Parts: sequence; structure tokens; C-alpha cells
Amino acid sequence: MLRLILIIFVGAGMLIFHGVSEYKLAKGVSTTPETISLQELEKGVPDNPYRTIEEHVPMGAGSIYYGDRDSDSIDYAYYPIFTDAEIGEAVEKLAPKHGGDTDQITYAEAFTVLTPHVIVKTKRWHTKAALGKAIDDDKFPTKLTGMVINKVDSLSGDERRLLKENFAKLNVDQCVIFEEGRKPSSSSYAFGVMAAGSLLGLLGLGVSASALRG
Repeated sequence: MLRLILIIFVGAGMLIFHGVSEYKLAKGVSTTPETISLQELEKGVPDNPYRTIEEHVPMGAGSIYYGDRDSDSIDYAYYPIFTDAEIGEAVEKLAPKHGGDTDQITYAEAFTVLTPHVIVKTKRWHTKAALGKAIDDDKFPTKLTGMVINKVDSLSGDERRLLKENFAKLNVDQCVIFEEGRKPSSSSYAFGVMAAGSLLGLLGLGVSASALRG
């Protein structure tokens, strides 16, 4: 009985948390995504989080992913994106080391001088193999539609550490986190989820009271 009660309360908490998160994202959001340049997005979290980011340079080689350690499946991945100007500055700094031959510049070298300001969260690839192939083939999208999720989501400790290992200059707390493909929920949906969580919580209280009387 105790296990059932715990499951009910955990489920209620998760529903309420999800509903609150969706409500936060839904506030003041347009029904269609507004276009924004990466340069503008790098300045900080916009008032309207539902956006289409214009042409940019994805750095797939800097990806990290979250998934099952013992299988090929992944839940989602993160990777940084840059403006053409940022890539140009990095190349300009590193080219002299290679006698001006920019083809000799490695990703590892680029990571030492690039500072990510926007990190993309994506569920585009479902396996490590698919993500690896996209990295090898440089098949990352250069235009994205989704939502800025800083208000409701954050990087875990491991995700922060892994990104910092790739990009020494990264300041995670100042990064904009953009989830590809995410769309705003309606306020009615958010309130509905919160109401469902509240009802489930009341059910848990009822079951608890019944167990105590028994």
C-alpha cells in the first residue's frame, strides 16, 4: 500500500510540475514563431520564446547526448551554434598556426577559442549511431524552429561538465537553451494538467486516509 501511495503522490507532483512549466512557456507566446537572428538571440532570453533562428553554423562535433549507457538509444542531444562572424574570428585566430592553411584547423583547436552563447537541445536523432553519422557527415540543420526553454529547463551537472570539457570558455549560466521542434501549449492545456495532478494528489490523500483507518 505504501508503494502505491508513493507512486500516486510522485505522479501528482510530476503532473503539476509539468503543467506549471507549460504555463510559464505559454505566457505571452505568439501562435506562430517569430524569426530571430542568432546574433540577436545571443543577447539573452527573448520575451517571446517561440522562435525561428535564421541561418547559423551548427557545431555538431561539440555534441553531447543523454541516453541509456547500455544501449544505442538516446533521449536527446545538445550542441552549440555560432554565427558566421564567430567562426570567421576563430579561423582568423588559428590560421597563422598552420601557415594560413585553414583546412588544417581541427575542431579541438576551434573549441579552445569559440565561446557558445546558444545551446540547442534536440530529439532529432534517436540513436548514438544516427547522431554519430550526422556529425561525421556534417548534417546538422542551419535553420531551426522551437522554443527558448531557460525558464523551465536547465542543464544537469553532467551535461554542464561535458560541455565545459569541449568548450573551456563556456559560461553555462549565461547560455540560451533552445529546444528544436518544441511548440507552446495552450493555457487551457497547462491548467488541465495541473488540475489532473491536483486530483491525483487528492486521490493519494484519500488512499492514505483509508490505509490509516485500516
